[in-house]
Amino acid sequence: MSQNTFRNIVITLLLSLLTVLLELGGYYFFHNIYIIAFGAVLLLILLAYTLMEFSSTHNSTFYYILCTTLLSSAGVAVMYLYMKPLPTNFVREIVILFTLNWLVPVMYSIVRRLYDPSDRILNFKGFFTKSVLLFALYYIPFLAFYTFMRPINFPSVYPMSANSFVPFYATAAAIEEVIYVGISILPLLKYIATLILLFLPWGFFFYLYFEDLHFTVYIAACIAVPLLFELFHYLFAGTFHIDSALFRAFGFFLGIFLCQVMEHLFNTSTGSGMLSGRAGTSMNTIYR
Repeated sequence: MSQNTFRNIVITLLLSLLTVLLELGGYYFFHNIYIIAFGAVLLLILLAYTLMEFSSTHNSTFYYILCTTLLSSAGVAVMYLYMKPLPTNFVREIVILFTLNWLVPVMYSIVRRLYDPSDRILNFKGFFTKSVLLFALYYIPFLAFYTFMRPINFPSVYPMSANSFVPFYATAAAIEEVIYVGISILPLLKYIATLILLFLPWGFFFYLYFEDLHFTVYIAACIAVPLLFELFHYLFAGTFHIDSALFRAFGFFLGIFLCQVMEHLFNTSTGSGMLSGRAGTSMNTIYR
């Protein structure tokens, strides 16, 4: 191992440790996820910039993400075992921090690649591929847990055993409950946002890695994948809501749309796709 490599490893570990200590320490003492998240975004951008300038490679950012994720996992495990009582929204807030630790450096690298296509910072494709794999290692078990072990139930006026096969009927009933009974609409909005965000990565990565398929394949995937997950929900939780499948489908479609926007920006700015030299990709690819 060269001296430069060893130095880069030590610096990356120290910066990752600093990030985790500031994030989890701040969360432990202040319990305000919004302040911690804002500070985390600023810190992550600053450190991603520093690592890229220092090493001239995107790979340094990946190793920073990897170390931060692993150290955060260990820190969260310790907090879960010894922090009593746990904050009310502990799982949701920790998921937010984990997501930021991955998403912010990745988005910074994408923007840096988009507006600095001179290859001064090397290895973007390898960085992005490894970052996607790391994301999948956490995303797939998380999605499986909230599909099989603790299914996310529709906030409805109906009993938990009720099913709904008419599009948006259950959603309309929940909105009526908000209007006429006076309950909060936040549970419904959180439910919808959760399903959309959970399935947005499906559409984004499906289009990114299978871009040359016919548009009917994307439509079929938008329909089939959400319905399959709602079927799993029926098998494990005993309820089927077509609205839930529609919200998942919207998240899937939104992911495809965002990927198209990203590819369009890359083609406009660099003359090639985000991961390869796929010049000529346009926003209309899916409709050909």
